[in-house]
Amino acid sequence: MTLCGVGKNILLVVASVLIWGTIITGLQIFGYTIALAGLVYYGVGYEGIQTYYSTTQQFAWKLWEGEKEKEGATTQRSTMLRKAIIVSVFALIMVLLMAGIAMQNRGATEYIHDVTRDLFDFNW
Repeated sequence: MTLCGVGKNILLVVASVLIWGTIITGLQIFGYTIALAGLVYYGVGYEGIQTYYSTTQQFAWKLWEGEKEKEGATTQRSTMLRKAIIVSVFALIMVLLMAGIAMQNRGATEYIHDVTRDLFDFNW
């Protein structure tokens, strides 16, 4: 039950950051990462982590290189298209994340300016 509580607390912090934009420090992120790694290690053990890693690595390699078709190897064009799509999706996700962070910081700055202006605006 205690370990479930640690996981619940991590999820609550993540939800707070995503929903309300709560700011957490790098030290807090480091601590939550250690707690999450400890939970995973306790739950599946070292052998389980190795199994998940090798399975994920094989899946990623098959996705990157492509499955062999029934009548022979995949064509060079389909392999290049698949790689271009994977790289494009990754780049799009990174751009969206950076834009979200920039908009959140910009929104916070604009909010502070609006509140400050409202506090010191004496045009009643």
